[in-house]
Amino acid sequence: MLPQVSTLGRSLASSRYLRPDIGNRAEYVARFGIVATKKVCRPVALELVKVVRDDHWRAYHHIRRNVLYELRGRDGYGEKHPDEYRRGHIPFLLLESGNPVGTVRFDLESEGHAVVRLVAVLPARQRRGLGRAMMAALENVAIEKGVRRLKVHAAPDAVPFYEKLGWTIIDAAADHPLMM
Repeated sequence: MLPQVSTLGRSLASSRYLRPDIGNRAEYVARFGIVATKKVCRPVALELVKVVRDDHWRAYHHIRRNVLYELRGRDGYGEKHPDEYRRGHIPFLLLESGNPVGTVRFDLESEGHAVVRLVAVLPARQRRGLGRAMMAALENVAIEKGVRRLKVHAAPDAVPFYEKLGWTIIDAAADHPLMM
């Protein structure tokens, strides 16, 4: 079972899942597919929200700059890049109990096609099912928008993540393999 995320204020199933605080790691991994480190469970609300508020824009850029640039030794991140504000490019922020933990941008292309861009989860929150939950919520957004085909140009170290979600490499020759 994966964490469920509410999308744009609407629940996809249940907007809560139990996150472990102590406990039986093997049992929890087998049941939920994410790692348990403690025994007590507490509900955690996940919500995928469209970035419109100033504080969400700051969090969105902070997470992306940190995860996709600084931690990879890259520079040149631009908050004012024209693609951020292009029509049909929709930035999302994943909130965990109201706290920003992840980002993704959804770029509508031609009719029925879209590109997933710049997926990032804070390092301290990775490997807990949040990226998987965020992608599931984004796929629901795609369905709502009438998108029939999604693609992503994945960072090489992210290819296994996408493969686990069922994505397939279409063009491996590029620096960032094209996946669908």
